[in-house]
Amino acid sequence: MRRIAVGPLIILGLVCVADRPAAAPAWVEIHSQHFTVFADGGEKTGRNVAWQFEQIRTALQQGWPWLGDQLDRPIVVIGARDEKAMHALVPQYWEKGAGFHPSSVFATAPDRQFLMLETDVQVEGPEGINPYQQAYWSYGALALESSANRGVPLWFTSGFREVISNTNVSDDLVQFGRAMRNHISRIKDRLPYNLDQLFRITRDSADYRTEDRRWDYDAECWALMEYLLFGGVEITNRDANVNHLAQELLKGRPSADVVTEVFGGVDKLQAALRAFLQQGVYRYMRVKVDAAINQKEFAARPVPPGVEWSTRAAVHAAMNRPADARAAIAEAVKADGTLPGPHDVEGQLLERENKPAEARAAYEQAVAASSMSFYTYYRLAALIWTPSAGSADYEKIEELSTRATSLNDAYAPAQDLLGNIRLRLRKPGAAVAPATRAIELRPDQPAQRLTLAEALFQLGEKAQALKMAQLALAVSRTDDERRRAQAAIDRYSK
Repeated sequence: MRRIAVGPLIILGLVCVADRPAAAPAWVEIHSQHFTVFADGGEKTGRNVAWQFEQIRTALQQGWPWLGDQLDRPIVVIGARDEKAMHALVPQYWEKGAGFHPSSVFATAPDRQFLMLETDVQVEGPEGINPYQQAYWSYGALALESSANRGVPLWFTSGFREVISNTNVSDDLVQFGRAMRNHISRIKDRLPYNLDQLFRITRDSADYRTEDRRWDYDAECWALMEYLLFGGVEITNRDANVNHLAQELLKGRPSADVVTEVFGGVDKLQAALRAFLQQGVYRYMRVKVDAAINQKEFAARPVPPGVEWSTRAAVHAAMNRPADARAAIAEAVKADGTLPGPHDVEGQLLERENKPAEARAAYEQAVAASSMSFYTYYRLAALIWTPSAGSADYEKIEELSTRATSLNDAYAPAQDLLGNIRLRLRKPGAAVAPATRAIELRPDQPAQRLTLAEALFQLGEKAQALKMAQLALAVSRTDDERRRAQAAIDRYSK
């Protein structure tokens, strides 16, 4: 059985849309509780893809309760029936100079996350290596990013994503963390870093940004996470230890401090990791599938050609291929000129090209066509809010922001915008709920705490406003953020 390996790197921006062949099968759309799946391999295939992702999500929540469970935008999974269909979705991998033909690709768009899979690829061999590592690696990253705080250090995030990338789903089991031979081969003779060094590496470090060193880094992070999650060298209460470690790291505490608290010191963990690797025995986690998830209950419908082309346009835009996106937009309009989707995507493209007036016009067309994209309403509201905006504009901004948050309650910037516009409209009481929700979603963002602080101040709750401004200062990371927070503190202290 053919299998195409994909390296675990998020691919966001590579470089003409391949026309969908006239005889190609139509897409079907499947809706499960947490995923939307488009598939051109038939309804049965689409239901199975949705079922697998629901099983992975449930097993992650059962295994690691500290993981978040609310993403800030929906996940759309596209199941391409074969390599030819995958080629049409992501043609850059078949262009001259492309190094490989992937069986899964991840791309992020402002309004959704795309996971694209070639559904005729199957697991091979006794090691159970998953052919969809790219997609599952990305889903693991999204799950971590939805946690209650964004303070998780890079080594923990990288290691967890690597472990989750090799997930397999069978009829009765979900398997997490099976051994990855490419990582083992890189670290079998030596560990590239001492843990003190590993903990200090950031996204700006050469060890992370240089390809070969990044492979070393990812391999060691994988090995460390394998030990923490599944290892067995003189370790007791493993689940409690790793859960405590994760919960403390989520609070933003330094890695070395938490490791010392849980394992008795960085050196002790380093020695345990080396002993674990010398054993050469790699365990993994098996979770029974959730029988309550019944794929026959998922909603299904055929996808009209215009919607298919709109979705293809969104994928190309997310992959930073504007010419392909606009070619797909033209096909969508040709198929159905009443759809909002082409205008949603065109607005995003125009904003990326720094054409705010044209983007605003595109979003207005999408809204007039009853768009269901929360991002379109949010961005149109933001583009209307200019220095010359008047009272009628403010009312419109509130209306659009309210619609954005009703379509997606989990997008913090829209909640914050709604809180701010209500402050401008002298509605501090109505600003409290969206400002509070924005903080729940992104407690690491000081601006959102300042929005709530100002609402409380205008409501006469001076002490609470001051406390919130002080919390904003505590989570500030830049000089500008600290200046804004301190200015609020000074004003509320008078």
